[in-house]
Amino acid sequence: MDFGRRPVARSPPAKRFLDIEAALWWTYRDELPKRGRRGGRWANNDLPSSSPMFRSVVTDAGPEDRNPRIPAAPGDRHPDALAIEAAVKGLASWAGHGFGDDIMTGMTSGLPLAIDPAPVAIEAIAAMPGAVTIHARIGARPKWSPERRRPHPLTDPKGGKPKVLRDETFVEVVDRQGRVHYEPIQCPPPPGAISYQAAVASPAIRAGLYREGTYCPLKWRPDPARLLQERAEWCAWRAAIDILAGELEGKLTALAVLLPAAPWCPWLGADDLHGRPGQPFAALREAPYRYLTKEQQAEQRRRAMRRALAARDADPTPPRHPTGGVAKRGNGST
Repeated sequence: MDFGRRPVARSPPAKRFLDIEAALWWTYRDELPKRGRRGGRWANNDLPSSSPMFRSVVTDAGPEDRNPRIPAAPGDRHPDALAIEAAVKGLASWAGHGFGDDIMTGMTSGLPLAIDPAPVAIEAIAAMPGAVTIHARIGARPKWSPERRRPHPLTDPKGGKPKVLRDETFVEVVDRQGRVHYEPIQCPPPPGAISYQAAVASPAIRAGLYREGTYCPLKWRPDPARLLQERAEWCAWRAAIDILAGELEGKLTALAVLLPAAPWCPWLGADDLHGRPGQPFAALREAPYRYLTKEQQAEQRRRAMRRALAARDADPTPPRHPTGGVAKRGNGST
């Protein structure tokens, strides 16, 4: 019987499962800052060096792909990172779209809005590629305010007391000399009369008693428009990484991206779906230098001292005084 070699079918290497957020962090913080090699030479003829003369050199990654806190590293960019970058740029095709009714309801929950939220949502969706890129570089999620809106009275800038106003109607009156002025009236203006309405101060008649129709204008803090903008940016970012997870499924060679763990509306009390993902290779990025124990540091100092003593013994020339004379020993001899 022939027991010769037989071809063995090798299975493809196992993929690493990563949350889509972690995959984006790995792409923009670890892979894209690399210089890359072309034909055995460094891009832009820049050798990997920490010399100050090379700090201003623009690498092949370009200034838009660089994080100032992450120095450019040698080596080629991973093909999966290039595929993820292309998918992020492809998010620009979603410009002009809006959110569904369920997302719009969660985005505007509890906000007394005087503006239409639909244009704000469309603007946030159009900015999805930039939002994903920026937050992947800094390794964070979009910010949203956990504060609850509360009404606050408008105050007078002079005295700091709450404003008390009343809407008055002014009608045009022409006197005998032909001069035109406006006078307040209590009843509706007559037909055809020129009039306008304005808010005027309404002081109290006596303590705690005001004229009928008096009111105190209120202002919501935080500003509902700002809260709407923050929520729209979050929802657009969340929709973008959900789209990326679907588009990259099965298209990467070394990674298998998972659906995002981030909730859609965290201001409603929603938590992460399956735990917040950790940053891959964070230890290598945040601590690039080797830490030595106390014993290793002491050994380095002893070696440096032995090298200094050996160098002094090898030099027969006696040390000279800084003024130029030969240094003297304690007995006065040279």
